[in-house]
Amino acid sequence: MIFRHVPPNPSGNAFADATIFGGPCLLIDRRWGLALDATREPGERTRPVLWTPHAAPWQQWRIQRAGGGTVRIASEHGGLVLTTDDPAGDRSWVWLATDEGHDHQRWRLAPTDDRVACIIEAKRSAHALDARTDTKVPAVEPDGSVADPTPPILYSTHWRPWQQWLILRVPLGTDHTSG
Repeated sequence: MIFRHVPPNPSGNAFADATIFGGPCLLIDRRWGLALDATREPGERTRPVLWTPHAAPWQQWRIQRAGGGTVRIASEHGGLVLTTDDPAGDRSWVWLATDEGHDHQRWRLAPTDDRVACIIEAKRSAHALDARTDTKVPAVEPDGSVADPTPPILYSTHWRPWQQWLILRVPLGTDHTSG
């Protein structure tokens, strides 16, 4: 399966409208290469985790305009949106919830200097989605365990690789349920 990287738009806008808002995508942490995963059975307050990318529906997200230069990030698998504390702080949790239009469900995307990835920052704070420095890579745990994958948190924006996210478009018309 070939994914298409959605780079920031060189014209000055954060990202090209036709690519970022046009369909499902994977959010891949630049440091670990793991996908943001809503889990197979997401519900209210489910914490997404970092998982080996496979493009199943629970790893697919829609980035939707929310006004004022912000976006909402909705899971393709259940329609719940990425949500955090109000106000967010260091080590704040991130979870899925019904979209109620609240500021703590809105995010800013800021391109990295090399324009390959972006920071996903909470609207009302300078805290970014952070894959952490102690992330467990599910596919390579010594005991083979995948029962306790790492959930991302929010942390003060510092632009290090574990706060940088690649946006990869999922090819349409492909069966992504295996993997």
